[in-house]
Amino acid sequence: MTDQAKYFAVADPESGTMTFWRRDNRGELAAWPRGTEFGPTLWKRPGPGREHVIPADLDAAARFAWIQDWHRTIRRPWLAKVKAAIDGDPVAAAARFAALQTCCARCGRSLEDAASRARALGSDCVTRFAPDVVSALVREVGRALAAREAGNEDAALISREAAYADAFGRLRDAENAP
Repeated sequence: MTDQAKYFAVADPESGTMTFWRRDNRGELAAWPRGTEFGPTLWKRPGPGREHVIPADLDAAARFAWIQDWHRTIRRPWLAKVKAAIDGDPVAAAARFAALQTCCARCGRSLEDAASRARALGSDCVTRFAPDVVSALVREVGRALAAREAGNEDAALISREAAYADAFGRLRDAENAP
């Protein structure tokens, strides 16, 4: 049995900027790294760039109801779009995370050595993957790094994402084989 990726990167459904997420052991998504906030934010006071501000003239009960309504109509639908993007293609979201970070795509720990960074899997986590999958990852990451060196960032990202998508796809196929 193999483990699934727990770290993901998807575009913000509204702004298009990249957001990073971690799935905990219960399957709940949380912004990564801890303390990071993505998406619509609720503010107590107005200010530059603060779109969602709690009205100051509300009594406690009305304020509580307003905040609940904001979460129901603004924040939760936004989070549902993020979750749908991850759940729609978790392999690509994990590959995107690995391509954009220097963290293991399986456990999220920092990748300390060049070999780990080349495959985006740490030395502990790589043992959970079949050798042919790791070999394919290393080849594809090498191609991606060569594209990056040549100044073609888009090709590097696409190549690396394709490598991880292929590897995680092989893992999924192996797990589902009779």
